[in-house]
Amino acid sequence: MERDKCLILVLFLLLNLAVAVGVLLSNDDDDNYSRYDFPDEFVFGSGTSAYQVEGAADEDGRTPSIWDTFAHDGFAHGGNGDVACDVYHKYKEDVQLMVETGLEAFRFSISWSRLIPNGRGPVNPKGLQYYNNLINELISNGIQPHVTLYNYDLPQALEDEYGGWLSRDVMIMEPLLHGDYPKIMKENAGARIPAFTSRESKQVKGSYDFIGIIHYSKFNGTDIPDALKIELRDFSLDSAAVLLAIQDILTEEEYPIAPLALREVLDTFKILYGNPPIFIHENGQRTASNASLHDVSRVEYLHAYIGTMLDSLRNGSNIKGYFAWSFIDALELLDGYKSSFGLYYVDRNDPELTRYPKLSAKWYNQFLKGGRSSQVGAIQLKNDSSLVSVRHLFQ
Repeated sequence: MERDKCLILVLFLLLNLAVAVGVLLSNDDDDNYSRYDFPDEFVFGSGTSAYQVEGAADEDGRTPSIWDTFAHDGFAHGGNGDVACDVYHKYKEDVQLMVETGLEAFRFSISWSRLIPNGRGPVNPKGLQYYNNLINELISNGIQPHVTLYNYDLPQALEDEYGGWLSRDVMIMEPLLHGDYPKIMKENAGARIPAFTSRESKQVKGSYDFIGIIHYSKFNGTDIPDALKIELRDFSLDSAAVLLAIQDILTEEEYPIAPLALREVLDTFKILYGNPPIFIHENGQRTASNASLHDVSRVEYLHAYIGTMLDSLRNGSNIKGYFAWSFIDALELLDGYKSSFGLYYVDRNDPELTRYPKLSAKWYNQFLKGGRSSQVGAIQLKNDSSLVSVRHLFQ
């Protein structure tokens, strides 16, 4: 036990040393960078997910997902994805906006209940055709399609038949990278965790192509060791920890801009998990949903996190791409339509659901064109709202 504690302490010190060294090795001009500071093969894009933007919930053979059920039961602040942003019908228009923005890649998810309506069995030809059309439209416009196979929208048919994911044992990092559950997880959860056979461990270890990270901000936590004294407990008590100020996640307030938290995540993967290939799949700022296109805080957020990502890349993290969340304002699963993450505003009072570029879309466009971005410009913009042009943010 003492040896294990010493090992954990050493790993903790190494991780913090790496963060400190990363600061020392970072470019003195990290606040002032451009697309050309990243490798040519590094991809920049943006993303959405099926239920949050597609709409056409009852069209062409699609069946309900669990999020159709949740939303219509009121779990999305009265919003739902029945129409959403109508991307199902407007995808060509949106791809042209991606071209205008300069996106190199676009991440989207496939609606399981649109592609395979019963959750298993026959493929829906119209659903397959839609995704083929979308992918072809992206490729023909020089944009890499990055596909997420599952984004929380399990077909309701599988929820009804199997009880959803509760009928399966789904673990992530440790089994994929080390072939077993984390030691602390086995200690805390005990016999409730099924053991891997030697064959299963070999099959699952390393069975990934890359790791996708979703990161928005930092949240503090604290330990609750007494939780382990409770005999009948669920997985949340098994962790013997709790997030502090969890209510902040459930508001429409802007996230604290804390890019060092992302660097710590990247350093953790580099030191403890063998530095696997990583894509930042979601990273974005939440603002109140309104018609303002002057989203200075989102510009500040993107500038800070992309700069920190560049710093981590220079210090050896194996990062392959970055996707700003989200390309257009969408139905947010926790907030409904009360909050906004989009680079483009969607006018929900307009029957055409017209898209309008925000300041952040213009900033991203200038950055992707090779403009050298400075945080000073964003601060000036925040202090003087009359400066509506994005050009002064770049040299």
